[in-house]
Amino acid sequence: GEIDCDAFGRILVRFHWDLSGAHSMRCRVSQNWAGAGWGGMVIPRIGMEVVVEFLEGDPDKPLVTGNVFNGRNGVPYELPKHKTRSTFRTKTHDGKGTGRGFNELRFEDEQGEEEIMLHAQRDFHSVVKRDCLSSVARSAFSDIRAERFTRVGGNSVLEAGGTIEIASAKGSVISAGSAGHSGFGFRAIPDNEEPHFDSLKTSLKAMNSALESGGLTLRAETFLVEEVGMSRMSMIGVSSQEVVGQAKTLHAGKVLQMNSGGSMLFATADNMAHEAGDRIDIVCGDSAIRLKADGTIEMTARTIRLKADRIEQN
Repeated sequence: GEIDCDAFGRILVRFHWDLSGAHSMRCRVSQNWAGAGWGGMVIPRIGMEVVVEFLEGDPDKPLVTGNVFNGRNGVPYELPKHKTRSTFRTKTHDGKGTGRGFNELRFEDEQGEEEIMLHAQRDFHSVVKRDCLSSVARSAFSDIRAERFTRVGGNSVLEAGGTIEIASAKGSVISAGSAGHSGFGFRAIPDNEEPHFDSLKTSLKAMNSALESGGLTLRAETFLVEEVGMSRMSMIGVSSQEVVGQAKTLHAGKVLQMNSGGSMLFATADNMAHEAGDRIDIVCGDSAIRLKADGTIEMTARTIRLKADRIEQN
């Protein structure tokens, strides 16, 4: 599909009856729309058969009004097998006439097989200046062979009537910016700016480097709030460590229970206080100490040994 045209989209044609094989002068090509800098533009390519009309019957005013298939240039799909299929298919231009790729918009109208197919040979670019609505009555699938990056200038909501499953072969990173800013790598694109994805690729490489350990990282500059309506369970295979810079509070409405299959160590560099409204029990085998709210201390043991440099009694 080689292309030869001038600045006005005019082409050269060769008439079947011209035995000398000479080309005509440049002919204008009829388009479905033609405005001042806008409209439709499809230029017939070398080797296509075109329909030529002459304005007011003047042979010096040829006008290409259409294209037809012939024995050399066959139809895109076998007919009449695909007679319900309407399509607009282009052909890759490589300057040599050997391009095999194509872009295509296809419609299938066979009952029970209705379909719209859009094929991009390389890149697909979509720009929506305001809202974009997609409604799928059944299922939606997306297969991306390399990276995917999404930017949201405001809030983003993901809602599922059933379960949500996220799986990663290497790891996941979830981070949030400060108040008033959306999450990692999110930016709104102004109306006067075309989307450039070089910065997205740079951010994506940085994210991939953070995933090499195969872990999940949550980052928040200010607050991280987790709300669970009923219950929450964590299962950790080896160890768990939590580091808090200043203060930490654990609050349970009724019962707070801590169990250890081995040892349990409580250590502090300053003071440690244990306070209970009713009583405190310390139990180890047959030995026990009970502190009651009325000021009574009960000690139970087979043997009690007191060892001190000095014992004072009031």
